[in-house]
Amino acid sequence: MRLLATTALALCIGSMVIAQSQRMVLAEGFSNASCGPCASQNPNYNTLTATNSYPNNPAKMVAIKYQTNWPGTDPMNAQSPADIATRVSYYGVTGVPWGTLDGTAFAGSNYSGALANLTQNAINSRHAVTSPFDLTVYHTIHPNLDSVTISVSINCTDSLLLGSGLVKLHVALTEKTITFASAPGSNGETSFKGVVRKMYPDGNGTTLNSNWLPGQQDAYSWTVALPSFLYKLPEVAVVAFIQNNATKEVYQAGYSAPVPVSNYATVSAVTTNSPAINCTGDLNNATATLSNTGNNAITSATVNYQVDNGSPSTVPFNGNIAPNGTANVSIPAISGVSGGAHSLNVWLTNINNSGSTNAIGQGSAVFQMSGTPSVLTSVVNFEGNVFPSSYIIENTPGANGWGWVSINNGASKFMRCFFYNMSSGTVANLYTARYDLSGFTNPELKFDEAYTYYTVATPENDRLIVSYSTNCGSTWVEFYNKAGTALQTATPLSNPQQQFVPAAADWRTELAAMAGAGGLSDVLIRFRGVSDYGDNLFIDNIFIQEKSMGLEEVIPVTQNSMATYPNPSNQQATLRFNLSADFAGRVEVVNALGSTVYASKEQTFIKGDQQLNLSTAQWADGLYLVRLVSGNMEMSTRLVVRH
Repeated sequence: MRLLATTALALCIGSMVIAQSQRMVLAEGFSNASCGPCASQNPNYNTLTATNSYPNNPAKMVAIKYQTNWPGTDPMNAQSPADIATRVSYYGVTGVPWGTLDGTAFAGSNYSGALANLTQNAINSRHAVTSPFDLTVYHTIHPNLDSVTISVSINCTDSLLLGSGLVKLHVALTEKTITFASAPGSNGETSFKGVVRKMYPDGNGTTLNSNWLPGQQDAYSWTVALPSFLYKLPEVAVVAFIQNNATKEVYQAGYSAPVPVSNYATVSAVTTNSPAINCTGDLNNATATLSNTGNNAITSATVNYQVDNGSPSTVPFNGNIAPNGTANVSIPAISGVSGGAHSLNVWLTNINNSGSTNAIGQGSAVFQMSGTPSVLTSVVNFEGNVFPSSYIIENTPGANGWGWVSINNGASKFMRCFFYNMSSGTVANLYTARYDLSGFTNPELKFDEAYTYYTVATPENDRLIVSYSTNCGSTWVEFYNKAGTALQTATPLSNPQQQFVPAAADWRTELAAMAGAGGLSDVLIRFRGVSDYGDNLFIDNIFIQEKSMGLEEVIPVTQNSMATYPNPSNQQATLRFNLSADFAGRVEVVNALGSTVYASKEQTFIKGDQQLNLSTAQWADGLYLVRLVSGNMEMSTRLVVRH
């Protein structure tokens, strides 16, 4: 942002009576949309700060919130991280939720800085301490909705004599309330209060005079472009505060409340109408709801839309939306969407032919797309910084259900089904990517699982059901179902203040045969958690492998069919087949490139069960086709070699 105008006025000081000023207390909170404890502490904190803030009379305080970039996803931070990082560094914040009252960490029975520590008594006590400054803040939004002018005036009412460079003026552009249709992070929060969007000139503030005497005044003004990432202009407010850069004490705070905007509308809702499992790659039938929150009727606008950060497209709106009225706009079909979770973002420009290209009133909705089938070549362990592509979470509204979580400061990550947060009977689904199992004969799902119930005397019957679908979720084949004590891997924790987090010894590897899925080229797997309001379930290290069949196992074969075992094979495999009549031919083994690695002599195989040993020690790892050939007749089976 460019500082267009700055004015400092040092007025003459005459004979004046010292009259200290009424303090406006400043609360600074640090939070994150994927922080579980933040979701627990924010509601009461937000209520308490709102009760003591404008427009309530008397207004005792101003509260702002810095959304950090940890411990997880937070789009508000991603839109403007630099100023937030500066304030995080200034206070040395290492964990959230955390906050200060006039620069001092919240004190109380919780850890130092916990938002839960803030009390009415603490606010009252600080508000009773007089301030050496009067601070006035004012802002106006320009008619074309692309810029804002912020004015700050300071009047000293008591002497303040400090060393050079210690007094700072901080100015923050905030949004009073930001509301999402669905939680933007993993902690379930959808409403965020007093969020800092930009600071002027930046997070370091403006250095003021170090020595102040009663009657001394300063004034500052900024005219700057409005950030394009703002959600709603009618929610824009400005907070200013004067702070000691060494002790971090805040001397005074000021507030400029949101102002009316004439030609303004917001995208109050975006509806994708996309099913939870969408295998088409197309987003059809999406709509955006436009809400007129300005003073004039909206007769025209350009509706902009994009998937994630892709190239925007537009569709015109022409109609008549009265103030406080709404209208729906259809979003044209969007094709070629890749697998995974996506955001459909919609915003307005050129409202009432203003000519403004500034993004106005953005709304968004999350939708998910299942990608094209692929071969699972490595274990899905949920580590790294990106959620696995094409994996999809479908939780019951209002319940956290499945979530991507981490422990040990992100050192270990896995999927958790939050039964502890789901009422009994609530269902949550985790869908894998679509997998190509055409190279498998007897596929087997391998995954690690950790779970314990809550009540020792009467264990909850939390359940995990695993199924597969070959038609994009229209029908399902169940192949794993465990609940309660059968699902349990660890000692229950009956302390309501302590949730189950698995240690290394609490995990169990599960092997579940996917009967009937062998040879299929499009298979989707669903992990379904059904809550009985017990404790937490965790899964990790998902992999699909060929079911190993030991030499001691009897492989049933019907007439004119064949099988190999063990499969996968290491040193030697046995081919078994059953003939309804004598058969003259040969056995061939062909690799994935079509090259023959083994061929027997032409011979006559007698009616009934037959066995043939195949040495696989020298064959490369991979998939092989084993076939019995005679003229135009052929029987075949698949063999996997893995050393």
